Amino acid sequence: MKKIPGLAGRVRVGAPDASLTPVSGVVAVAELVGRLGVTAALDDAVGRIKQRDRGLSGGEFLVAVAQAQMCGAQFWVGLDRRRADTAGEALSAVPTPAASTAVELASRFGPAQVAGIEEGIGEIACRVVGLLPAARRAVLRTGGATIDLDGTDVEVYGAKKEGIAYSYKGARAGARTWPRGRRPGW
Repeated sequence: MKKIPGLAGRVRVGAPDASLTPVSGVVAVAELVGRLGVTAALDDAVGRIKQRDRGLSGGEFLVAVAQAQMCGAQFWVGLDRRRADTAGEALSAVPTPAASTAVELASRFGPAQVAGIEEGIGEIACRVVGLLPAARRAVLRTGGATIDLDGTDVEVYGAKKEGIAYSYKGARAGARTWPRGRRPGW
């Protein structure tokens, strides 16, 4: 360990402490996965992806990959980085597979398993809605859904232009939806 002068001993540079994790939010994810039964719902919908019942199930694999993505992994090698975080791994909902194992498991997902993922996510969404108060459930079930397939907003500088409103980011913008026959030439 080496002290940095001028910082009154508050900062030390040295080997990382394995009992600490930079992704402590993984505890909240593990709690949510457990309370909603995410792994079981995905296992039921996806089915078996291996002949022998060892290691991760399909649902556990999907949760591990999703959890790694939430913790910043962008590629398969990010799973190996997650595994190296001893404290974070101990707090995780499921064990994180090695990158090579993950690639092998991912190759076993065909069209039926992908459809199962969608079915499992639907089941999980139903469980979430079921936990809401009755009044909120009623509002969600009677209201229409807005699906924004292209979330690109075109920022503008004029309050009187047609189709202008404040975006969710707080900028005055116009969405790429135009009245019939009046699309600008861009």
